[in-house]
Amino acid sequence: MRTTKELLELLLVNIDALKFGLCALALDLCRHEIINKYEYNSLLIYIDNNRCGNYYQKDCDYFWKPGSKKPRKVWLEQQIAYLDGFYKIEKIVKISFI
Repeated sequence: MRTTKELLELLLVNIDALKFGLCALALDLCRHEIINKYEYNSLLIYIDNNRCGNYYQKDCDYFWKPGSKKPRKVWLEQQIAYLDGFYKIEKIVKISFI
């Protein structure tokens, strides 16, 4: 299974195919066998656990206007940058124990 960072990068690379939201885009990637069902579920969990904090509308699962790519692209870039730093720190810690 790919890392969360790699999965988010796949979402970012395919952002032009977005029709509704990131969860639907992840489902499209799964349907086209770009990611498997475990990676799809991993993405859904990550998206749910790292929500931006605002809902687009009350009683709505979207955080941005459905189909709007720019805020989702920014969010993906921020998450990838965060995870990039996390993985670098994790590698340093593992190396220091050797």
